Amino acid sequence: MTAELQVGARLDRLPGWPFSRAVFAVLGAGFFCAYFDITNIGSALPKALEQFHAPVGSAGTVVGLGLWGYVAGAVLNSVLADRWGRRPGLMTATLLFGLGSLASALSPGITTLTVARFVSGMGIGAALSVVSTYLSEVAPARRRGRYMSWVTLPALLGNSAVPWFALWLVPSYSWGWRLMLAIPALAMVAFAFGFRVIPESPRWQAARGREERALRAVADAEQRVRARTGLELPEPVPARPVPVASGWRAWLTLVRPPHLKWTVLFFTIFFCVYFSAYSFTGLGITLLTQHGLSLTKSISLTLGSSFGGLIGAALAPLIADRWPRKVPAAATTILLAADMIVLGVHPGNALFAAGYFLLSFQLGIFAPMVYLLTAEHFPTQVRNAGVAITDGAGHAGGAIGPAVTLAVFQAGGFGATWLTLGLIFLLASLLLLLARNTTGVALEKASGGELAAARSAVVD
Repeated sequence: MTAELQVGARLDRLPGWPFSRAVFAVLGAGFFCAYFDITNIGSALPKALEQFHAPVGSAGTVVGLGLWGYVAGAVLNSVLADRWGRRPGLMTATLLFGLGSLASALSPGITTLTVARFVSGMGIGAALSVVSTYLSEVAPARRRGRYMSWVTLPALLGNSAVPWFALWLVPSYSWGWRLMLAIPALAMVAFAFGFRVIPESPRWQAARGREERALRAVADAEQRVRARTGLELPEPVPARPVPVASGWRAWLTLVRPPHLKWTVLFFTIFFCVYFSAYSFTGLGITLLTQHGLSLTKSISLTLGSSFGGLIGAALAPLIADRWPRKVPAAATTILLAADMIVLGVHPGNALFAAGYFLLSFQLGIFAPMVYLLTAEHFPTQVRNAGVAITDGAGHAGGAIGPAVTLAVFQAGGFGATWLTLGLIFLLASLLLLLARNTTGVALEKASGGELAAARSAVVD
């Protein structure tokens, strides 16, 4: 048995979290600020455009270029995280979106704001891919979904906090939108103090030939779990070895069978979801004000996203390891698509408010399920690259979405805009059903394609 398979088997047989619980707090703080940064631009833009005397078309450029930053950051950071480690990848991601947030808040004009949003977008794209990769590699197979949901919970709290901060700050203070954009920089402080508690992924260490460090880290984890639970550990059950090329050749596995179909599938899913989601969150308030509603009324219609996100985040840990991850992710996306399609046919404030609630609720389920599901489909050597190419590059959908959405709004009006976004959400939900069921499966088996005979029992 190779060191990599031994490490994976020993981690997967653990009955609980293998490291300090402070890891959840540090990663959660970073995710809180990252998701706050994802959605705060929608509330800040109307005031920023007003103060900079910029045309409404600039909103599409600011949001779109920020999403191109997601693509660049995820792909570039994947090279760092796959070659030098998950910890350096986490640090780089946090620095990028923290510095980008500060620069956004201090921007003297629309051009500077646009560039700063690109930088913070690089950090967010990098963070989304490296956190899901890291959690998939260190969490025991039977509880991967639960632990990913716990780390994602603060992210949803960050997302839910945005409307309340926006309602308090943006309409009332000339500098309120700047403070909204500065808040995510707090992640740099939290991560700087907490970085030392995050261990490197033993799976990554073993895959890179650092076998002694990997085995020592797993032995420490086993000792910690025994002391915490008072239980003896079962014998590890290794997966069958799955040959994966080393070095740059490993990247070719992403565009060759059997992984090519998963690269294409997850890229398309993320492209569609981000196209509609970022158009909705980035431009929704701006389009409502263009439609004739006041800024205060427009922001008020987004408050349902606070409750939707919290409900979704509370449900996710309960179902993440019980059902195939694709099922709840697809179901909530269908609900969201249905609301937006009806909104397109019969526009109304109630349906718009429901759309924000369902978008946040869908995110609470979709984020932990599909980020993890994606990472589970790719081998350790290129897992972060696989997530970056699918999820990170999939943000290209979000990058072009605002410009296309503005064009649809100008050509077809308010109703046509939401109908279009709803149909794209519907396509994403159907594609999700084509993914495999990796719930409770050893990571090496899931990424190697041998599921039928290898599925583990799912426990509470």
